[in-house]
Amino acid sequence: MHCLKSLVAAEALSLFKSTQATFLIDSLNDFRRTLIQQRGVILAKPNKVPTKINMRPMHPDETIIEYLEFA
Repeated sequence: MHCLKSLVAAEALSLFKSTQATFLIDSLNDFRRTLIQQRGVILAKPNKVPTKINMRPMHPDETIIEYLEFA
């Protein structure tokens, strides 16, 4: 069981390790449309939490960035 927990934790942590930068932007929706038009891939759709909305896309050059919009 311990091995399974470690595997799950490592997989969850890999999401954060693959993120290369974080940017604060004015509108996630506007940016998402532009990114999709440029053949980016949304890895984590916009997610609303108490103080912000965040999204993790992969750009066409395979760079993974987290974008934040304060709610």
